[in-house]
Amino acid sequence: MNPDSPKHLPNAFIVILIGGLLISIGLSWVVFSASPNSARPPSSVLSPTINTRIPTNKSGSASQTVFEVGKPAPDFSLKDINGKEIHLSDFSGKAVMINMWASWCIPCQEEMPEIENIFEKYNTSDLMVLGINVTSQDHMQDVKDTVKKYQLSYPILLDESGQVSSLYHMYGIPSSYFIDTQGILRRIQIGEIRPNDINGYFSEIIPRK
Repeated sequence: MNPDSPKHLPNAFIVILIGGLLISIGLSWVVFSASPNSARPPSSVLSPTINTRIPTNKSGSASQTVFEVGKPAPDFSLKDINGKEIHLSDFSGKAVMINMWASWCIPCQEEMPEIENIFEKYNTSDLMVLGINVTSQDHMQDVKDTVKKYQLSYPILLDESGQVSSLYHMYGIPSSYFIDTQGILRRIQIGEIRPNDINGYFSEIIPRK
């Protein structure tokens, strides 16, 4: 039979069409993979390096800041529960624990007594604990009631705009950040701190005497 007879043309056309589609798909995948804007999976929650963009001036322009364990902790300022403005840099030379919490967060409340005990134990020139309430997701009266209930004596700062939560790339609450006397971020603890671990965390940032 003549292979060029009309009855064989449809089959050849189908083969050519399928081949063309496969080539097109392959070329599209190569272009997509090479694109700098192609989708990538998000960084791990436990990644020690987090890139974030935050405003740096009144015009609202932004610059890239690297938030990394082993690097200086970013400075910030917030008002405390009494309206006093406090800067992280006010405690230069001290070890600092930053604890982010909300009044409706049960794990936050469960770790508060232990944090208060540690603060009272080391409440000298060596250590400062800063409790940062995520006020953008809370209510002031509930914040005050929680502070009173647990008799918290360390400063409670109010992150009303969520700026510091964003700066420290808070993934969830409670979140705690441990900064040594040189101002270097040494540890990030996401979730409730277990009582058996908290002394070890503080020993990493408080100088031995």
